[in-house]
Amino acid sequence: MSETPPVVALAEEVQRAIAAHSTKKEASAILTRSRELGLISDWDLWMGHVTEKPFDFACLVVAVAHILPPGGSIETGVFRGGTSALLIQCATPETFHVAIDPFGLSSQSYAPTHGYELWAPARTTIARLAALSEHNSVTFCPYVMGAREFIRADLLQHPAPFRIVHLDGEHSNEGVTEELQYFRRKLRGPAVIIIDDHDEHSPGVASALDSPAANGLVPILHRFYLYPTVERPFGFSAWLHPAAS
Repeated sequence: MSETPPVVALAEEVQRAIAAHSTKKEASAILTRSRELGLISDWDLWMGHVTEKPFDFACLVVAVAHILPPGGSIETGVFRGGTSALLIQCATPETFHVAIDPFGLSSQSYAPTHGYELWAPARTTIARLAALSEHNSVTFCPYVMGAREFIRADLLQHPAPFRIVHLDGEHSNEGVTEELQYFRRKLRGPAVIIIDDHDEHSPGVASALDSPAANGLVPILHRFYLYPTVERPFGFSAWLHPAAS
């Protein structure tokens, strides 16, 4: 009988931790705290339908915090700060949370109708995330720019490890491929890469995950959420990036 590879065993350990009662209790607490601070995700309320995605995301990042070595987090796509707030609360003290989002700049991939052209909400989100980070002894590093501009300038020079990378910026094949290639090169040890909009609405995401940029990634989960007013479900996935050999 062949032995389970260490990276697969680690992914399975994360999966078990996600389902644990203690994880769900902690996830509920950090999600409540985020919402109390006004840091919410666009998944919190979709066309009048409350979704399970924020809780599932919280369970995932709590599990990662308990299983993987100490580290911070990276996020492309901040919006109202809901997922950043969860990542900050699960980061190891004295690490970094790097948040990359152009907000109202022309490089934003979302349409202006999403509110990205309004700078007052962007300022509020950044201020609230900075205050939460200070409370949790995490260094918050906001970059008001697109992920591609960040990558081309090679701005990830932070002297601490990262254990979670959340990709929720441009959902094209080229954009996600470039993000995977760049951020994976920067990771020192095992890390979980969360890919938002991994569904039929954004086929470029699946294409990027089929490319060489995703070689070696081990699947942890792939969840879908169907809403009454939408025919095709929305979803996200999580993958384990192994430690460099």
